[in-house]
Amino acid sequence: MKKLLYNNEFFLILAVILACVCIAAAFWLGDECVLECNTEWMSLKEENYSIIIDEEGIVEVTDSWMKGKIVYLKMKAIGPGKSYVGIQGSDPNEGTNGNLVFVHNNGMITIEKFFGYYTGSQLIPICIAVWLAFMLARLILKYRESTRENLCRYRNISTLGLIIFVAFTVIWLLFVLYQKGGIYGTVRNIMGAAGSFANFTLPVAFVLSILIAISNINLLRKEGRSLKNVLGTAFGITIFLMTIAPIILGEILQRSSVIDVHYEKSVWIYVEIFVENCIYTVVAFLECMLIATIIIALKAARRTPSFDKDYVIIQGSLMNPDGTLTKLLQGRVDRAIEFAKLQKEKSGRDIIFVPSGGKGGDEPISEGEAMERYLLEQGIDPEHILVEDKSSNTWENIEFSMKLIREHSGKQDPSVMYSTNNYHVLRAGLIATAQGLALEGVGSGTKRYFWVNAFVREFIATLYAQWKKHILLLVILMILIAIMCSILYLSVIL
Repeated sequence: MKKLLYNNEFFLILAVILACVCIAAAFWLGDECVLECNTEWMSLKEENYSIIIDEEGIVEVTDSWMKGKIVYLKMKAIGPGKSYVGIQGSDPNEGTNGNLVFVHNNGMITIEKFFGYYTGSQLIPICIAVWLAFMLARLILKYRESTRENLCRYRNISTLGLIIFVAFTVIWLLFVLYQKGGIYGTVRNIMGAAGSFANFTLPVAFVLSILIAISNINLLRKEGRSLKNVLGTAFGITIFLMTIAPIILGEILQRSSVIDVHYEKSVWIYVEIFVENCIYTVVAFLECMLIATIIIALKAARRTPSFDKDYVIIQGSLMNPDGTLTKLLQGRVDRAIEFAKLQKEKSGRDIIFVPSGGKGGDEPISEGEAMERYLLEQGIDPEHILVEDKSSNTWENIEFSMKLIREHSGKQDPSVMYSTNNYHVLRAGLIATAQGLALEGVGSGTKRYFWVNAFVREFIATLYAQWKKHILLLVILMILIAIMCSILYLSVIL
């Protein structure tokens, strides 16, 4: 089964087989259909109705029966065309109840829309759900194997985000299976998956926006005013506003006299549907990526590296004006010392500390030197310290430190780990992976008021690192939305 799920040809063949099943059902069952006519507003009794067919030679009603307040008309195709089919009670003033019926050239009957409901059309969402379920199994398998090899990979985040959305879509398709919509309804339901996901998470987004705002207020009070200290609030508000934006847009257009969205055949309705679904898709994408990032970041922060390390890179950060370590930077060093002691107890192996960080414009000494002084104060042997004092960011922390480590050890692939803050473990690992390194990391604790905003910053940085791929994916999804909107539009004008 594993080999089957990894085979791209299997998914192509499965798609062809499922498509053939749907087509075969349409040909074998589609020439007959049952139309349901609701008579709740009619003063109608059993058999007290007449059948109306506007156009002759298109369909014939072969049987009819009443169950409760529903009259069922069984129809058989005669020739291509469209006709209104319905019922009328004994009182003409009560009007009629029915629907448009289309007979296609192949003899298939569809109701209400050109691509509307037909006998056997419920196989379409079932087959799509089956195909997606196999794809979901493949994604889960790939995710598990990839995370076993190296948790900190960009593709793990993307794969997990896709798993979350595909799983929701499968559940959503099965949940709306009772709806008889044919191709038209299936397309609407698929497009509705992103909107349903966004609306389903709307209360969570609203609550999180409030909690993040409270956290950012504490952050601003204790860490000072700066743009980066309000990123969390800005992100939470953006997600919330984007989620309700389609609702607001719909209300505005309903009251507009310039753009007509009241006539079913108006192209503007489908432009509105396209815009709304694009917004929902972006929201669902960001939320799935955020959830995936949170899950993997928590896994990375909680994972304990194997006790066989020769070096630990301590990643630098801003320090105090007098050259002493801030609580945040001290936490990184303390976490490295803690791991070194634990490794000594477990395996008897010593570890060499590599404090990494250059000198900023407003710093009296390099971050690497400041951390070296602290290590010495904690009783670390000077021979177990290797200072890197040229780097200015996380990428250079790892790159420059690995160069020093290789020179010091004489090995191309020494056993190395890194120490940083818990919110930063994942991104540091992603950067290491981008450099061809599979490094394990540990994270020190972070104050609650700081963690939320810091994590949002890390999430945005993670998105930015792969922004071209994310934009390409969203463009592809929007093209698919445009194709589905075209199907909806053709369904009402044909």
